[in-house]
Parts: sequence; C-alpha cells; structure tokens
Amino acid sequence: MNKLQRRLNELEQRAARMSSFEANYEHDAANHYEHADKAQAPIMNPSGSILKAPSGYGGTGRVDAAQFDLNVTRINTNFNGVLPYALFAPMHARQAYANFITPPAGWSLVVMGGSDWNGGVGNAAALGIYALNTDIVIPDAIRQVLNTSLVFAYIKNDDVTKIDYVVVSCNQVAYNAFLAANMVDVFNMSKIRYQISDSAQTVQFQQKLVVTSESIFGKLDRQSLSVGAYKSPGQFQTDIIDVNGSFDSDKETALVSNIIKVNNFTSTFSIFVSRFDKHNRLEMGQK
Repeated sequence: MNKLQRRLNELEQRAARMSSFEANYEHDAANHYEHADKAQAPIMNPSGSILKAPSGYGGTGRVDAAQFDLNVTRINTNFNGVLPYALFAPMHARQAYANFITPPAGWSLVVMGGSDWNGGVGNAAALGIYALNTDIVIPDAIRQVLNTSLVFAYIKNDDVTKIDYVVVSCNQVAYNAFLAANMVDVFNMSKIRYQISDSAQTVQFQQKLVVTSESIFGKLDRQSLSVGAYKSPGQFQTDIIDVNGSFDSDKETALVSNIIKVNNFTSTFSIFVSRFDKHNRLEMGQK
C-alpha cells in the first residue's frame, strides 16, 4: 500500500477517535436562529449570507447539527516554501481558484480530481504544460485518489519533472461529492478544530486562514484569521487549536491557506456545523 493511502487510512482512524457529534432534531427554526444569533454574533461572513429560517417553512424546520473532517496533505517538497490551497467554493474550484490563490513564481498550478476533472483545470500555461509535455508523469499514489479527492498540482515551469501536490480529502464522504453538494447546499460553521500530523511542526499554525468570497458578478471579499491567536495560554496540546467563530460555506466562499514544506505532512480540519440548508429538501417541501 502506498504512503499516501496509508496516510489517508490513518487519518480516517484518527477521526473516528476524535470527539464529534451528529444529531438531527426538529424545533421552531425561527426561535433557534434568533437565539443562536444573540448567543454568538458572526465574526466572519464575507458573503453576507447567514442562514435564516426559510420563508414558507411554516415556522417549523429541520436543523441538522454535524461534524466532518477535511485533510490537507502535502506530497513532495520540490518547491522550497509553503504552497497555497483552498477549501470549499466549488464554483471557483472549476477555475482552479484563479482569484483565490496564486502559484509561486516560476510554477504553474493544475487542479485535478473527480471523474470529470482528471484532465485538470488551471491557467492556460499550466494546462498547456500538463496536456502537451510527455515528461509529466502523475504518480500512481495520486491517480488512486483522484476520484475521491481534490489535488493541487504545482509544476515547475522549467523542469516539469518536478511536481508538488497538495491533496484535499474528506473522511466521511468523497471530497468531490462534497463539493458537488456544496454547489447548492450551504451551511454555517461554528468551530474548526485544527490539528497537525506532526506536533513538532507548529509553524503550520502561523499560516493564516483567509475566508475569501467572490460573487458571480466579480465582487471579491477577504477576511483573514490568525490561527495562533486562538491558542489558550493554559492549553498543553501543541498539535491542536480550536478556532471558534461563525462563518458560512457556499459555492462562492472558500477557506484559503498554505501548507508548509514537509513531505507527507497533514493538516486536519474538523468542521462543526451549527446550521445546514439543503436546498433540494426545501424545494420539495420536506421538513
């Protein structure tokens, strides 16, 4: 079994041991949102789309509370520095997050993943390099996860045999299926439990999380968050930080960050969901 697959299996096992919750319950949605908003005002919401009780819901709705885990793993360290990646915002994933992340100078980015993305998407130069140069070989370890993960492939322009990968996966469902659902389903995150695979690499926590949103009309908003500021003085764990706040995830809004230069290093984001809006369920009049 290759190293990447072993790493993904380890992450799934670790996630099962981490504290999580999942519950479905019914109550008055309007009262729930009113009380939640008073208890904790959003600190980040670039898209301005905090979920409210949907009209026509008769005052009663179904609210889902859940938790899921996203893993971000770096494979190879040809580039001497951090590499950017983005989570969520499926509308922009299909454009290789063009206005969200910038490849390092002298490198091109191709985003791959899913049955319809195996050819990759990215800027014209990167696509040309990827499609036309026979020297580029995608390792089997990467090919094996393409249908379930999103892969950021950074290709050195003057030596295309050097490629670094950032692989995003989800423990609960295939991440590409998650992105497809995120095109219509929106949710509010109340907390992110941020864990690193190597407790000696706490420098990863110096990389900011940037909530970035771009509307279909081109309006771009960014709000950055310093992860280290959330570490409590009395906290003894060096490999976990709980980032408390409230912000939305939808097709336009991404969580952008960087991953440090350590091969097979993984950042795991355990996302706690406080509110969830399934558009298809609402349209069918289901509670």
